[in-house]
Amino acid sequence: MPVLTIETDTLHVLATAVALLQQNGVSKYDANALWSMTDVPGVSIPINSEHTPSFIIRSAQTAIHQLEAVQRALHLLECSSKERLRAVKAHLRPYLRTYGINSLPDDVLATIFEILRAEDDSLVPAFSQVCQRFRDLSLGLPLLWSSISLAMPSCWIDLLLERSENVGLSIDMEGIDQPGTMNTFLSQLVPHAGRWRHVKNLGARNMLYLEKLNKKLREQWGALHLPALQSFELDIDKFENPRAAVDFYETWHMPKLRHLSTSRHIPPPHTFPNFRTLTSFSFHQEYGTDMLNLANFLGSLDNLTDLNLELDIYNNNSWQIAETELPSLRNLKLSVWGPVELRFVTDTMRMPVLKCLSLQMTLSPEECILLLASIASRTVEELNIIQYYGSGHGRLETSALFKYFPCLKRFTVDAPDTYLSFEGILELPPLRTVRLSAIPEMDAALRIAQLRKLLGAQGKWKEFEVLEICEGDWLTREQAEKVFSKEKLRWIGRAKM
Repeated sequence: MPVLTIETDTLHVLATAVALLQQNGVSKYDANALWSMTDVPGVSIPINSEHTPSFIIRSAQTAIHQLEAVQRALHLLECSSKERLRAVKAHLRPYLRTYGINSLPDDVLATIFEILRAEDDSLVPAFSQVCQRFRDLSLGLPLLWSSISLAMPSCWIDLLLERSENVGLSIDMEGIDQPGTMNTFLSQLVPHAGRWRHVKNLGARNMLYLEKLNKKLREQWGALHLPALQSFELDIDKFENPRAAVDFYETWHMPKLRHLSTSRHIPPPHTFPNFRTLTSFSFHQEYGTDMLNLANFLGSLDNLTDLNLELDIYNNNSWQIAETELPSLRNLKLSVWGPVELRFVTDTMRMPVLKCLSLQMTLSPEECILLLASIASRTVEELNIIQYYGSGHGRLETSALFKYFPCLKRFTVDAPDTYLSFEGILELPPLRTVRLSAIPEMDAALRIAQLRKLLGAQGKWKEFEVLEICEGDWLTREQAEKVFSKEKLRWIGRAKM
């Protein structure tokens, strides 16, 4: 029987390359036809005497269709490669004439590949499609192949599991409620649970999928042991039944977990000991959250250094909770809709070593200043404020912020009512960078001139690095550069704030 054989590795290259073009929006060609051929050792046309003519014709037609798929892929890749090559040559032409280009050593090139490959990147690596040298290097770097998405075809997942060898896996669970995806998860990924390092987007539009998933895990494994898992993103904001969320906290054993991201449903008290390894916690609070349980959970995290809270409290009394000590917290990112949410933090949390405070809020300036006064700190070195329009009047005066946070080094304010003032400030903080979205005052140039004068008079000018500011109605570049060193001025647009 004559056999036309196409090596499986060649088909892998073709299918992966076409998939990359799909991801980049270059082509709508379906690579699944190529992937389906990788499980077959060769394309064959049987002509043995025991086969009927109709069977031989059907086999020949199948082989022709497969070869046509390969031919279309090759043509597509050839056109795309030529176009990209022309663009690269045009871009490099002036540099080649001026500087010349030397080839990087393999070890340096491999390091660049690993740096460029983000841990949470669920796209197929493109390095292996550039040239034979890049392909050889890429196949020798298991880390490049360690990001998996459940949206990938199962043959991709098998290939990535093989090429990533024994390194930790980053898994995107989005779409686990799609038909057949849960079976793929259970059959292909659960056996590799010991390699899971990062899991994100575990959620579903229909809660029944996740309840079914936990049921299957309990039936097959009793509990899912994840000895290498470091970060876990549980998208449970759609869960109406807290029991479904509790199932995850009880079923998934994560002894080395460092980061947890979740919403609404906090782990129940009897599971708190399972999370004491956390150093980072992100929580989006919605209606129905037990705020007392949230405070108690935070209080149990002795190693917590990074906290991201999005709060929207409906009950005005829900923040009246005993003090919560956060002895290791250094970075707090807080998004609030009103004073009640901010008081939950200012009135209940004690953060003795806090270094960076980032606040996004919908408050009036006077409410903001009043509440920030209650968490005044000599340890905070970075303060970032984004204020949306709130009710009330007043101005967000920098003098008050400098007073409450006297050790500031990095200071950013994006607020419509910012007022650069220094009244009552005997000593400026040791400022390094100041970033303002605007100074909406007629005397804006005078204000930054005053800042320049104070920095010089107090011996802080040499250490000061940059003032970043928007050019506006009350301040032009020419005015600013006359009163402030041009070398330490940087102009920004509001879109970059």
